[in-house]
Amino acid sequence: MYDRKENTAYYLLNENKEIRVCKTFLINTLGITQRIIRTVIDGKARNDGFTPPDQRGKHGKQCKLQPEVIQAVKDHIESIPKVESHYLRANTSRQFIDGGLTVAALHRNYSEIQKQQNKPIVNYDVYSRIFNQDFNIGFFKPKKDRCDECEAYENASEVEKNKLRESFNLHQEEKSLSRHEKDRDMKRCHEPDNNTIVFTYDLQAVLPCPENMNFNMAKKVNGDVIKTGDIKSIKFTKNCVNYQYRTTYKTENWGAKAVVQPKNLRGNRGNRKIDEIILKQAYTSKIPITERKKRDLLQLLKANLVPRYYESFYNNLI
Repeated sequence: MYDRKENTAYYLLNENKEIRVCKTFLINTLGITQRIIRTVIDGKARNDGFTPPDQRGKHGKQCKLQPEVIQAVKDHIESIPKVESHYLRANTSRQFIDGGLTVAALHRNYSEIQKQQNKPIVNYDVYSRIFNQDFNIGFFKPKKDRCDECEAYENASEVEKNKLRESFNLHQEEKSLSRHEKDRDMKRCHEPDNNTIVFTYDLQAVLPCPENMNFNMAKKVNGDVIKTGDIKSIKFTKNCVNYQYRTTYKTENWGAKAVVQPKNLRGNRGNRKIDEIILKQAYTSKIPITERKKRDLLQLLKANLVPRYYESFYNNLI
């Protein structure tokens, strides 16, 4: 009743000689699957010798999303606060999202917003595809970019994070405002006839002025001590002995004033040549850690600047 299908024989070359083998031997020798063999046989049956193109997803019956629905997803992703990597921005344009977010968490937030506004919601697969194909965003910020407060919050437990959340959110807000102010100053540099110059550098790694020029800047005009760690920006005026400062980026008020007092300069240590310096071995045995150093390290552990995983190591230091 039915035409008999053609038999198929399988051959392998050995010293230019065709040796007939079974199908199982061919599959195991070449490390292929039966599907590949079927594809080759079908191509040979058509007498064109070519593998047929993949027709998956090309049936033309896909459910197409409206442009406004796709745009709503993009708008939500763009609304997420993002920052560029401070140390890696010269090598990549990738941006990073603060916190421990995931695509799933973003999709849940997007779904809640769309639901409140009675607007259509795309499923997770569509949201994830748009996020990965149309954006260059990462979910972590390189660890070396974190400050002490961010590191402490990251290493805190959920109970500790609840206590720190208010100050941490304020810290994040100030950080965003500082970046906004930097961007504004950068744009000002490109304005016609503007003599503004913007420098950016890492204060922890660079000493931007000669050592014998460090002034005492820790007192206000009325003599009160300034907590320099709270200062966000400083303004110097030419030919003025005082400077102004702000402790927040939320205001443009430069009302606070402080005194710039020169310190006593250290004496000249001489100009000895490097080949005249004779180095002596300072120690003959391993030096134990000092109590003060250990106390400082334990303080870092207590402040959550060191992950709890290393708690035993630091507690057992000599």
